[in-house]
Amino acid sequence: MRVFDLLKSRIDKMEEKRDINGLILALKDDDEIIRKESARALGNLGAVEATESLTNALEDPHQGVREETITALGKIGNKQATNTLIKALSDPQISVRWRAAQALGNIGSPEAVKPLTQTLQDQDTGVREEVITALGKIGTSEAIEPLLKSLKSPHITIRWRAVHALGMIADPRATESLTETLQDQDPGVREESITALGRITIKPYLKNLENTDSRVKAEAIQNIQLPDEKQIITTEIDTTKTVPEEDEAIVSDISTSSDGDVQLKQDELKNKGYYHYIERFIDKSRYDYQENMIQKTGYSYQISDLSNLRKLLEYKGVNIEEMELQEIIQIEIKNQEYREFEEKIMEYKPTNKMKFLEIYAQNYTSDTPETLQYLEKLLKIHNKPVQNLKAEVLEIRQKKEMKEFENKLLQPSIEGSATGKGSPSILLKFIKKELIEKRDKLISTSNYHLIESFVHTAKYDYQIQDLEKLKKLLETKNLSFQDEELLWLIQEEIKSQEYQEFEEKIMENQPTSKQNYLEQYIKNYPQNTSSSIGNLRKLMQKQKISSINLEKELEEVREKKEVEEFEKRLFHDEDSPYESLPVIESGVAKDRALKNSQILSNLGNLFYDLGKTDEALNYYDKALSTYPEYITAWKNKGLIFLAMGRPPKAANCFYQVLNLDPEFGEVWLDIGMILFEMGQVEEAKLCYEKALHIQPGNLAEISSYTRKFLHKNPYYLEMFEKYLKTVSSDELALETEDAVMVDKFLKLLRQ
Repeated sequence: MRVFDLLKSRIDKMEEKRDINGLILALKDDDEIIRKESARALGNLGAVEATESLTNALEDPHQGVREETITALGKIGNKQATNTLIKALSDPQISVRWRAAQALGNIGSPEAVKPLTQTLQDQDTGVREEVITALGKIGTSEAIEPLLKSLKSPHITIRWRAVHALGMIADPRATESLTETLQDQDPGVREESITALGRITIKPYLKNLENTDSRVKAEAIQNIQLPDEKQIITTEIDTTKTVPEEDEAIVSDISTSSDGDVQLKQDELKNKGYYHYIERFIDKSRYDYQENMIQKTGYSYQISDLSNLRKLLEYKGVNIEEMELQEIIQIEIKNQEYREFEEKIMEYKPTNKMKFLEIYAQNYTSDTPETLQYLEKLLKIHNKPVQNLKAEVLEIRQKKEMKEFENKLLQPSIEGSATGKGSPSILLKFIKKELIEKRDKLISTSNYHLIESFVHTAKYDYQIQDLEKLKKLLETKNLSFQDEELLWLIQEEIKSQEYQEFEEKIMENQPTSKQNYLEQYIKNYPQNTSSSIGNLRKLMQKQKISSINLEKELEEVREKKEVEEFEKRLFHDEDSPYESLPVIESGVAKDRALKNSQILSNLGNLFYDLGKTDEALNYYDKALSTYPEYITAWKNKGLIFLAMGRPPKAANCFYQVLNLDPEFGEVWLDIGMILFEMGQVEEAKLCYEKALHIQPGNLAEISSYTRKFLHKNPYYLEMFEKYLKTVSSDELALETEDAVMVDKFLKLLRQ
């Protein structure tokens, strides 16, 4: 088991046992992945008592931890987090800002409306989208004016979300503006306008459709129409049908005039065996889309594109209109969401209505019309009485909060508790004292050089699974290490060697003053990173050079250098003491950049094998920023995305490899596997044959590199084997000329 898997399994066990105290302690762990996973678990548990600790975690230096913390606070729904989340709307990271907006919408605090409306000026479209949705969820009249202005946005997604939000608020003041959007150039906006107007002008009369008085019923039917003579319900409605008061979907049902056509298209897709494309599309894009799966959020999976799906189906012989496809997707989303909802509730095997409600309250910390609708459906299936469901759930939640508050009052303080029950020791700073003692013992027995040599060699040549060889070598020396112990030793040695190299580079020209140190740093490290700044601070402390605000001082030196270089260019001052920065095109600089990129890429391989995927991707990105044409880094980054189950991201990396070297045989196999999973079997076979044509020989040898990377993801490893077996069969013959197929493939990959 890899180190990350080991740590994550312990977090999962804590989550399973509802060890809130242990998870709160883990929020302060040295490892950012542990902090991130702990926040996720606390959010899943709806741990109200963790609100304060989570709000403190929003000061975490790692973006991923802040993102997961915000998501957790949104799931918990405690209004005490509102002010902290409002501050997060100003975070420098886009992904943090839009998550903060999303969380504020889930919590629903009216005091967040003003800060959210101010955030409508954010430069990122995705942030503005989430702000608009949040304003709709909060639902106060204060949001009406800014939402009406958003209807004039040039961005379709902004207009659609604004329409949807206004519909959620259902304020009659929006009627005139929403009526104008019925002429919007985008069909999705027009359709949502009808739904929104329905919530304002139709829903108040729905109750009257159930009235036994024929005059009341007739008046309701007469009033259920949109301004500008656009009727949604006519006298052809079956007035004997019971209309549930809380059923938000009723307006959509009423406003759909092509249910029969959509059903026919669904049947056609199923009969031809292509309905799995719809299911796969939803599965792949579930984190890309929000609010009826039509509007994109901050994620960007290239495969999750409605027009591409439509083109794919047309290529398969199913002609389908855009609106029909949207409706089919929405129907299938509802089906999948209900199935997941049912599985989540029934996992606990509830036996009575009270258990159903308790499990629902535990898993869903805030109510939406959809979740309440699913709960009502599930209760009816199990013959449980349904009356005022929303009020019953609220009562359950209040009892749960009081019980948790009582437990918090009675339990001992966790401050200073180094080892709480169920809290894994690995989360408490890796038992640092014991690890340091073990390292010192290793040094005293003259065996530490094995760790030093491994890290030094790994920077220049590291192959996946070399870590296993190191463990076996240590075992032959009677040195046994747990995964987490070895991880700590390697990470510490990497930091040590990086600092030694840093110190040598800065001290090479023997700086004598603080100014010299800063100048040498800027010359060798044009971009600040947390590690390089930390190394500089450590070196200056070692040299007993004080610094109050190191970052500010560096910025001042940089500005001064830029001015002097500008002056030099103006007057062609060849005697300037500053050397111009090396140009990447020059031979020496290019060789140096390539060498640095190779070192960074090898460190990425090492961290991937250690189970530190985020660190690995970070090193690959550093390698590519140093030398953008380094093919190995692009290939390895793509393979990691593939092992993570993100083939569209992988395909983008592989496309970069092909741009640099179209004759890279191994990558054609990887691309073929992605196409095979998408159902593009002929194109997949073409990729397979192209790989063998470029790199003839033993297939096992050609594909071994990919297998090593995929060993962490059994699904994709199995898919890779199935792909090779299928396309290598003589029974599969290509029906299209190679040139046509290649052109079609490249277009698909670019999308």
